[in-house]
Amino acid sequence: MSNRPGKLLFAGLMGLALAFPFGISPSYGSTVKSSSQLIALKFPQANTDRGQTATSGGGGVRQTSGGSCLTKGKLPFQLLIPGDYNQGSSFHNTANKETFIYAYVPPQSEVTAKVQLADPITKEQNQTTFAVPKEGGIVRFPVTLPDNALEDDFYNVTLTLVCDANNAEDNLTMELTVNYTPLAPSSTKADSSLAKAAFYAEQGLWLDALNALAAIAKEEPEEWQEFLESGGFKTWAEAPVVECCQMVKTSASAN
Repeated sequence: MSNRPGKLLFAGLMGLALAFPFGISPSYGSTVKSSSQLIALKFPQANTDRGQTATSGGGGVRQTSGGSCLTKGKLPFQLLIPGDYNQGSSFHNTANKETFIYAYVPPQSEVTAKVQLADPITKEQNQTTFAVPKEGGIVRFPVTLPDNALEDDFYNVTLTLVCDANNAEDNLTMELTVNYTPLAPSSTKADSSLAKAAFYAEQGLWLDALNALAAIAKEEPEEWQEFLESGGFKTWAEAPVVECCQMVKTSASAN
């Protein structure tokens, strides 16, 4: 366990998140249903389209610079994190050290993504740069927590989409905080990605549930779309999931 400040507050917020009922999500204390039986996988909070714009994101997400250089396609840029799934917490919980942030990126001629992970306690930082596919679509941006991350350790994540290297204000920068909340190893065993997604949804772990479903989005399009719709992202639910990202470089620093 970590001795970081505010841990009891985070634990209390997690308790609130676990108190909400979830539609079809199975508990691993009981028999897990087969993939063919798992239908209508939903996150419980919002069941209507948010109509969010490029400047809006989920709870605890801040946009700190423009994004005016992004191509104005049929669909705007959208970070795929619901605004209310943390029940007021500004932290985005994940049970995995290898996690991902998903966003819809309109087709662009050339965009580079920078993902920075910063430890607010030790001030250590890691930044990875990726080339984003030109065709656009739902892109997953890797976020790798340190190997020595402990329960309730939290990290600041900055996602920057660079489409104009000469004008930083036109690039899109979004900030959020990820809280590491590991689960017992036995509890995360499942016979399919669909069952794993249902379990993560039951625990209130949107990032992990979405990532489990993304792996089978092409095989289970109805489940994928319905889950996005339940998070308030109906407008983007039919957008293609694109392979990403080709790493350009990575760097680390400590202040």
